[in-house]
Amino acid sequence: MNLNFKNNKAKIIIGLLLVAIVTMVTMCCTKDNPFVPPNPPVDEPYWDHFLVMDNTFLNFITNSTVVYNRLICTVRDGLMMIDDLSSGQVAYLKPLYSNSTGYDCVPILSNEAVVYTQRFMQNMIIFNNYHIYLMNAASIQPRDIEEQFKDYFFYTDVPFQNTFGAMNSQNRFVTVITDREHPSGRNNVVVYSDIVVHSSGVTEITNSGYWTISSMLGSRLSITDIFAYQDKFYIAYTRNEAPDTGNFYIEISANGSMREFRDTFDRGILVYSFFEYKGVLFAQTTDRMLRYTHDGENWNAAVGLNPVVNTYKEIDDYIFVHSADNIIIISEIFHDVKMYRLPKENMVGVAIRSINKFHDDLVITTSHGIFYKSFEDVMNDKELIFPLGRGAYIDLEGDFL
Repeated sequence: MNLNFKNNKAKIIIGLLLVAIVTMVTMCCTKDNPFVPPNPPVDEPYWDHFLVMDNTFLNFITNSTVVYNRLICTVRDGLMMIDDLSSGQVAYLKPLYSNSTGYDCVPILSNEAVVYTQRFMQNMIIFNNYHIYLMNAASIQPRDIEEQFKDYFFYTDVPFQNTFGAMNSQNRFVTVITDREHPSGRNNVVVYSDIVVHSSGVTEITNSGYWTISSMLGSRLSITDIFAYQDKFYIAYTRNEAPDTGNFYIEISANGSMREFRDTFDRGILVYSFFEYKGVLFAQTTDRMLRYTHDGENWNAAVGLNPVVNTYKEIDDYIFVHSADNIIIISEIFHDVKMYRLPKENMVGVAIRSINKFHDDLVITTSHGIFYKSFEDVMNDKELIFPLGRGAYIDLEGDFL
């Protein structure tokens, strides 16, 4: 009995010593390399991601809008229409044959129709409605407006989105055509077309014409924006060739009357884009955001802003702007301007093309599918970055470049 007790006691002591040795070795080995669980928890991605599997052309989205309670996206193959993002399904795809959906020629989406240029041959503008019917497009070339324009081209080599033309709520489309080979320099003419979308699904051009503007003749132009505001159109451009260089914008009323403005914001400052917020016209210039006044000749400063953003979108009393993979929200622009940044986790590295509110979600269409999240959640998570007073200057280069 005593012998067994001694043996058991020895076994217990040896076991305790082994445990101590193993513990010491483990502590030494893990001091600089702490233990990591084999399957660490993975955070849920911030944005939900809608992808059309195995179809790159459908996931590269160039523009979008919400019409008839549907999200309508322009893609390489045509119009992709979605009823519900959570379903993961496309409602249907309407082919748009030979459409150009590159960065230089983003399709324009109005309340009734999509407007785009013909791929590889930028001398035709095509109008197509959102109905499922296939053979219902209307098209126009410069020679259809006047025979004298048979050698002109649509001015589609512009630097920003949607600037090859604009369509207003009355379905009037306005753009610029140019004679690239004119011996005395380029001549440029503003042209318009009125379209009607019939209940049968047929799209028809009912009227076309043109306006000649003196500052557009005999010079190469850089057109920065063509914008429809209420019943008017605004075109901003720079005349590049000496001696008569300058920065211009023109206002075209519904009856065709025009007002032309030159170097309104001091020489060297031009309008990059126009946008509408709360029924008021704004202009983004080289270094500031300006609010339109009723006479059209004077503008009030709203906020200084480095113009590196692509588009402006009014959603629920906010202005959403974006560039690359960044989204900034501007609020209280009439009083004390505030700016916020949205989270971009799991959206880094994609090019944002448009922003919409669809049902109760904020929807971001990109070069790699659609990212979306509850609008309420997104607005709760926004980060205040610029609580600035009115007229202060905001340099977004650090955030956007």
